[in-house]
Amino acid sequence: MSQLQLFSEPFAKTGNMAAEGFKRLLGRPTLELLPTMLREGIQNVLDASDGISAATVLIRLRTLTPEQQHALGTRLLAERPRGDVTRADIDASLAKPGLRVLELCDFGTEGLSGPTRADAPHDGEEPLNFVNFLRNVGAARDTHHGGGTYGYGKSSLYAMSSCSTIVVDSQTRSSDRDQRRLMACHLGAAFDATLDDGIRRRFTGRHWWGVLDGDSSVEPSVGDSAVELSAAIGMPARSDRQTGTSILVIDPLLGRDDLRSSIDDIIETVLWNFWPRMTASTPTAKKLKVEVELDGGKIAVPSPEDFPPLDLFSAAMAEHRTSSSDLRPIRCDRPKKLLGNIATRQGLRADRR
Repeated sequence: MSQLQLFSEPFAKTGNMAAEGFKRLLGRPTLELLPTMLREGIQNVLDASDGISAATVLIRLRTLTPEQQHALGTRLLAERPRGDVTRADIDASLAKPGLRVLELCDFGTEGLSGPTRADAPHDGEEPLNFVNFLRNVGAARDTHHGGGTYGYGKSSLYAMSSCSTIVVDSQTRSSDRDQRRLMACHLGAAFDATLDDGIRRRFTGRHWWGVLDGDSSVEPSVGDSAVELSAAIGMPARSDRQTGTSILVIDPLLGRDDLRSSIDDIIETVLWNFWPRMTASTPTAKKLKVEVELDGGKIAVPSPEDFPPLDLFSAAMAEHRTSSSDLRPIRCDRPKKLLGNIATRQGLRADRR
């Protein structure tokens, strides 16, 4: 059976960003953690969609089986960071009976493609999705109309975990070949530690679990090994053609003990933030399909047309998309210019869900 190996990032002579600095990228958002993570994570999915077919997102909240929890603690995170005070957080989470995980999975996107080393030369053709998501901090999105940078969004994933640890499983293509990639990551705190050769070093607090590449780096687990490890902790199965990425947040900070209430929060967040992508009138290339599961059971996600007050918003959006005769022009007098058209819908206040 395969097992991941731990690599803790040492400070370079020229300096690095400490894990605490990475965590501070999130700042103090006005939204709570769960809505922030979902909004940023799903926006990344939309940025990575092919622009031809609908993007599919699967959100799962589940309790690991004893076998899955054992595999997580003994095969994926068997080695724990030494010297890092946040090691205690990982130990505490993995020792919880009935450990919960929150998964954000996408299908039909390009996945975490490109080179796996941040120092690899870039020819400008293959995207840098893998290194920008798992290694670099603050790299700009290189997609047309892509939002923001690889920093704020992924920091919300670590913030959502009570032990700041995630597992990432991606099916993608690299150098024109299908490849499965799996890696676990933890954001801790900067620390000093003595190495096996007796030399004392300073470490950033960023940790990865994968396959050691000598003593200076770590690569993701790939191929059959990645598939086996992903299955061992119950992550979604994928064929070679089901490209996309699954992100598992360990021991999520939900703010509620009732899992069904957390699921309701998830559904409401998705609808309020992405309803224009989920209506019946949304073009196929822009459409977003969202599925939600609680401990293996599917939970229905209502359409915006069935979720007041989004029903009125959706009707107005449909009018606009079909260029209805009810549209009213919005004009500017100086300079004289047509700014756009507006569609409105009115109705009695319906019961909120």
